[in-house]
Amino acid sequence: CDQCIKNNLLATVKYYKTYGPRYIGTLKLSQFSQWDTLISKGEATDTDKSIISAMSQNEANLDGIQAYDSEILTAGAMQKTINPKGQGEFAQQVYEFKQQYPAAYKHLFEDCVWIGSSRKIMSYKGVTGEALKKALRQDFSTPTKSLQSSKALGPLVCAIRSPLFQLKQIQDFIYRLNNVVLKIVPIGYKFPIINFLRTDLGRATVLDQHVNHPGYVATDFAAALNYTSKSYPDLIRGPYMEWSHSYERILLEYYGTHRRMTDAVKKYNNLKNQLPLP
Repeated sequence: CDQCIKNNLLATVKYYKTYGPRYIGTLKLSQFSQWDTLISKGEATDTDKSIISAMSQNEANLDGIQAYDSEILTAGAMQKTINPKGQGEFAQQVYEFKQQYPAAYKHLFEDCVWIGSSRKIMSYKGVTGEALKKALRQDFSTPTKSLQSSKALGPLVCAIRSPLFQLKQIQDFIYRLNNVVLKIVPIGYKFPIINFLRTDLGRATVLDQHVNHPGYVATDFAAALNYTSKSYPDLIRGPYMEWSHSYERILLEYYGTHRRMTDAVKKYNNLKNQLPLP
C-alpha cells in the first residue's frame, strides 16, 4: 500500500466552486492485453473487441480515479461511482470482484483498508458516506499545481490497475453491451435496439451514451428512429426488420449528434474515425 501511495500522485481539480483529487491514469481500454484469451475461450467476440476498443478515446482510463463531483468517487474506464451513501456501481463491481477473486480482493482492497461489504457498501478505514467524501477531498481543497499523494486513493489506483481488475472491467463492458444496452426497447417501439443496428459503429454509439447517461438511451434512440421513419416508415415499425446499412447511416448521423450526453458530437466523430460509417 505504501508504494501505491508514493507512486500514484493526484492532481487537484476545480469543479464548479469546489476542488478535489483526480488521477487521470495511463491505461486505455485499447491497451487491454487479454482480448485474444477472452475470444479464444468464447467469452468475447471480435465485435466486442472492436466496439470497446473504439470507445477508448471517449471513456476514462482503466486506472483513472476522481473524487471532485457529487459522488464520493468515480473509478475505472466505465466511470463507475460510489454514491454519497457508499453504494453505487463501483461498490457493486468490487463486491462481485470479491466473490470471484477473494485472495486478490484481500490483497488489493482489504489489506489497504478498503472494504466492500456484503451490503455492497464501500468504506475506507470503516468510514463511508458523506464523511468519506469529505475525507478524500481534505488535502485537495485548495488550488495548487503540485501533485499530491493520497493514502486512500493511491492504493485504489493500484487495485483497479491490476490485471484481474482490468479483466473485470472489460467483462462488465461486454455484459453491459450485449445483455443491457442492445436489449433496450426504444420508447414507442416493440423491438430492442439490436434490431436496428448492424454495424459496430452503431452499437458503439449506443454503448457510448449508456456509459454516460443510461437513462436517456431509450428516448434518444426513439427520437432517431422517428427521424429515420420520415424516409422509411414501413421499415421502422414493420414486424420483421429488413434493416440495411443505408437506413442505419441516416439513423446514426442523427442519433450520434443528438444524444443527450457530454460532447456528443465530438465523441461520435471519434467513433467514426475508428469504425466505418455504413
